[in-house]
Amino acid sequence: MGALLTLAMAGVIGYIAWHIVPRGETASGSASSISKSSSPASSSESASCVFPASSWIDQTGQKRPVADLKGIVSKHADFHKRNSRESPADLSCVDLRGYRLAGADLRGTKLLCANLSKVDLSGADLRLANLTEADLSDSRLDGANLEGDSLNVSTDLSRAKMKNVSFIGAKLKYAWFIDHADLSGANLREADLSGTSFTTALMAGTNVTKAQLDGTTDFENAELDSLVFEPANIPDADNIYRARGLEHLTFGENGTPKALTALRTSFHDAGMELQERKITYALRRANTSSEWNKCLPRQNDARALALSASPSNCAAWLLNTLVFDLTFQYGMSPNRPLYLVCALWLLCSIVYVVIIKVGKRSAIFLVCQRNYHDGRTILRRARIAPRPVNAGSVFGRFEEIVWREGAIWRVALFFSLQSTLNIGFQELELGRWLKLLTTREYDLKAEGWARSLAGAQSLLSILMLALSIWALFGQPFSS
Repeated sequence: MGALLTLAMAGVIGYIAWHIVPRGETASGSASSISKSSSPASSSESASCVFPASSWIDQTGQKRPVADLKGIVSKHADFHKRNSRESPADLSCVDLRGYRLAGADLRGTKLLCANLSKVDLSGADLRLANLTEADLSDSRLDGANLEGDSLNVSTDLSRAKMKNVSFIGAKLKYAWFIDHADLSGANLREADLSGTSFTTALMAGTNVTKAQLDGTTDFENAELDSLVFEPANIPDADNIYRARGLEHLTFGENGTPKALTALRTSFHDAGMELQERKITYALRRANTSSEWNKCLPRQNDARALALSASPSNCAAWLLNTLVFDLTFQYGMSPNRPLYLVCALWLLCSIVYVVIIKVGKRSAIFLVCQRNYHDGRTILRRARIAPRPVNAGSVFGRFEEIVWREGAIWRVALFFSLQSTLNIGFQELELGRWLKLLTTREYDLKAEGWARSLAGAQSLLSILMLALSIWALFGQPFSS
């Protein structure tokens, strides 16, 4: 019965300790629920066609079969209106896979829900085109022109799928990526992104190296996880501070942290402390990753394989990861060390219960001092162990077991808390203050490896407390 109660209590405390430590403190308030209050005049349309479409509408408004597209594309793809009586072609829901539309004139063309996956659109003119919900996955738009006339008249790529799209050197000025456009893995290297809105866009792994940004480039609520952030110039702090995943921004293997450092300075000047901490975490994490790469030799480098791993780099990686990253994420999560202290207190309590019950060479002792009227002082030292159950009835035995287990857990929790607070500096002694809360003068001492565990617990607790104070009242690694 006692063993079952112990296991049950250990399970409950272990569950609480596991859930005390937060999985991450990187949320930026209500950023995920904020949406743009204004949008371009060319708002997204809702395609009502059935995919794949069997026909399309040319500039004159004539309905034509999809087979006619082959002839137009093979000559020179021109879907733009040529006079005032015409209108741009409507290719909504058309399956264009396998077509080569490099250099095609698609100005103002309706391409709602069109399938352009793996299509070559290099150098194509897509100004003011409507690509709402179009599938552009793995396509090439190198050098393509997607510029808008202004913030209110622009190319519409709302909810478009653009995973692994190549936009190298493309012109995307005033182009709008609204309502969760998927740009995961897209290459926007050297692209002109002036005035472009990436509001709520998914940009995991996107590359914006040497891209042109300006004060109107908007990343509000965009997902920037693992985004390669090396643009030619950084956006305004007001247009990126609500983005998600700022702490996971990175730079190329051969790149520099110059842009990330400038972005952190911008957040600092704007008084955005949380965002500043996130960029600091991104910089330190990238530096730690570099140490890890230097620690292990590269498999594709014969010269590196001949060299042993650098002990200094391995030690630096281990120190940064264990002491600064896992504990408080380089200052981004200042409260995490306090949660770790609480979790450590509860988990060590379980170990102390086991020691009290089955420990042989390790034990916890109750030490108390008694003073007599004749001047004698006797120091009593008794080992804490489970009391035997003497009751005869089943109910009596059950009651004794419950009280016994409760007493053991109280001792273990108190001793664990005492070990946690067994820290002090000059007159600041938290452990002594804790003892003043008891009704009697006594002390708990450990022997064997229980003593070693208590010492390690005290050292870890003071380390966590120091890290938390450092993060709460300062800016770790900010310079």
